[in-house]
Amino acid sequence: MRKFLKNYAGALFILLTFAVILLIAARENSIVDAWTALRTMNPLWEAAAVACWAGFICSRAYAMKFYLARQGVFVPMPEALRASLIGLFYSGVTPAASGGQPMQMYHLHKAGVPVSASASGVIVKFVTFQSMLLVLAAAGMGSNLSFVRGTVNGTFWLVILGFVINALVVGAVVMIMINRRVVRAITDFALRLGARLRLVRDPVAVKKRVDQQVENYLVSLVALRDRPLDMLAMFLLAAAQVLFYSCIIWALYHAFGLSGASVWQLVTLQLLLYQTVSFVPLPGASGAQEGVFWLFFHTLMPETGRIGMLFAWRFFTFYLTMLAGGAVVIADGVRSLRRRREDPRADDL
Repeated sequence: MRKFLKNYAGALFILLTFAVILLIAARENSIVDAWTALRTMNPLWEAAAVACWAGFICSRAYAMKFYLARQGVFVPMPEALRASLIGLFYSGVTPAASGGQPMQMYHLHKAGVPVSASASGVIVKFVTFQSMLLVLAAAGMGSNLSFVRGTVNGTFWLVILGFVINALVVGAVVMIMINRRVVRAITDFALRLGARLRLVRDPVAVKKRVDQQVENYLVSLVALRDRPLDMLAMFLLAAAQVLFYSCIIWALYHAFGLSGASVWQLVTLQLLLYQTVSFVPLPGASGAQEGVFWLFFHTLMPETGRIGMLFAWRFFTFYLTMLAGGAVVIADGVRSLRRRREDPRADDL
C-alpha cells in the first residue's frame, strides 16, 4: 500500500482535487449549468484553444531541439516532442514539478543526447521561460493596471507575491547555473546521498563520469556568452511558449460566447495567474490553480457558466497535456520493454 501511494500520490491528489470541485459544483447546483455551458461551446473557438495548446507544446519542444542543435547535437522533432511531453507529464504528477526535468533528460539520454547538453538545455529553457513570463506579466499589468486591480479586487497582493517569487527564483537559478563551486557541491551531495541509499554502487567511478559531464555542462553554458543571438532566439521561443499557453483562455472566453474583455486583458490575467501558482509545491499546482483562476476570472463570467469555464480551462491547460503525456509515457514504456527483451542492457544508464 505504501509503495502504491508513493508511486501514484501525485495522480491521486489531482483526481481528489477534481472530485472536490465536482462536489462543490453539485452542492451549488452548478453541474447542470456547467454541462449546458460546455455543450454549447463554439467549436471553432474550441479548435482555436486546441491550436494554442499545440503551439505551446510544439514551441516548447522546438526550443530544446534548437538549443541542442546549437550545441552540435541533432534531435529529430518527433523525439523532441516526446521528450517534452514526458517532461510535462512528470512535472504534472510530482510535487513542485520536480520530476519533469530529470525524466526529460533521461528520455533524451536514451535518444543519444549527452547528459551535459540536455542538463544545460533544461536549465536555459527554464530561465528563459520564467524570465519571459515575468517580463510579459509586468508589461501586461503595466498596460492594464486599472483593469487588473478591478478584476482581482482584494487579491492583488497575490499578484505582487507572484512577481517577487519568480524574480527571486530566476535570480537564484542564474547564480547557481554559472557558479562552478555550487554546481559541484550539488552533484557531490547527490552522489553522497546516492551512496548512502545504496543507489550508487561505485561512487568513485561514478564521480569521475559526473565530473566530466559537469565540466561539459559548464562549458556549454559559458559558450552561450559568445553567442548572444542564440540566447535571443531562446528568449523569443520562450515568449512564444508563454503567449501560446496564455491565449488558451482567450479562445475559451469566446468559445463560451463571452465578450467585453480584450485579448491582452485576458492574456494578462493568465500570465499573472501562471506566475502566482507556478511554484506551489503540489502536483500540477492542483487546488491552487483552480482557486486562483476563480479569484482572478470569476467577475468576467456569468454565474451560470463559471464552473463550466473552470473545467474547460483546466482541461486545455493541464488535463489535455496529462493525457497526451501519459499516452507517450505508456508508449515509451512498451517500447522499452520490447528493447529489453531483445537486449537486457538497452536502457541502462
